[in-house]
Amino acid sequence: MKQKKTVKKTVVASEKNKKKTGAKKITSTQKRSPDKTAEKKHIKPFPIVGIGGSAGGQEAFSTLLEHLPVNLGMAYVYIQHLSPKYESFLPQILQRKTKMPVLAVKNNMLLKKDHVYVMPSKYNVTVADGKLKLQTYLKGDSLHSIDHFLNSLAPLYQQNAIGIILSGTGTDGTLGLMSIKAGGGVTFAQDNTAHYLDMPHHAADMGYVDFVMPPDRIAKELASLVKHPYAVTAQNDFLPDKKNELRKIHMLMNSKRGVDFSHYKQTTIHRRIMRRMAVNKINDLEAYAQLLKDNKTEVDALYHDMLITVTNFFRDP
Repeated sequence: MKQKKTVKKTVVASEKNKKKTGAKKITSTQKRSPDKTAEKKHIKPFPIVGIGGSAGGQEAFSTLLEHLPVNLGMAYVYIQHLSPKYESFLPQILQRKTKMPVLAVKNNMLLKKDHVYVMPSKYNVTVADGKLKLQTYLKGDSLHSIDHFLNSLAPLYQQNAIGIILSGTGTDGTLGLMSIKAGGGVTFAQDNTAHYLDMPHHAADMGYVDFVMPPDRIAKELASLVKHPYAVTAQNDFLPDKKNELRKIHMLMNSKRGVDFSHYKQTTIHRRIMRRMAVNKINDLEAYAQLLKDNKTEVDALYHDMLITVTNFFRDP
């Protein structure tokens, strides 16, 4: 009997201690830590703007920065042609044109919103894992440094990649803009305000430029573009229940251009459609289908977008 009473007292004391300490029973659900993998899937990269320039490019980029809002949530990487022997003071010069931080790129530098990054001499710049990487020039690399960066940017950031070609000689940047456009990004080239027209004109003549305009207007267009849902939304989120509208677009393209794009890889097709919607500032897929019905120029533009090959530059995901 004494033994039973002792056990009973122990149980009562234990219950009292639980009430005092506020101890609660921990369920198996509470023990589980948050699913970090699931969280990462919802993290979307912010837009990265790759800007290329050569002769006359510094002046054009300065003008662009002067008219660019400082809070668009984009990062800007300026790639220019530099002699390996040239020590650049461009970050200090450009800092006078904007309130955004202007930084010379260092290896493994983390990309941040509303920051400007300037390529140093002697190196090519690429992007990977949200960081800027430096690679020592090989012979002749300086003539293709813009393509080098844009081609690394396009497959990773897709619709969040934006390419701009400013004043310069040669053809550097054309293939980079092709990669950006093929990946779903939007492209710009400077108009006749460029001191040297070779680079921007060549890219435009090849059909890889969405907007040809002066630097101050490019700045305004970037501010407008970032407001479009396409700039911050993945295609799987944007086109979930749009099968009827997509079918209409396929039928329109088939009847007007004689190609049935419904047999092509649909992730690529959807990316191209969303890209054209962003360029036309249209948020609704049905409204875009109506534009295609009424506007032959837009049909041709989407058709040419659909046919841009990506196999020579990166694997289509």
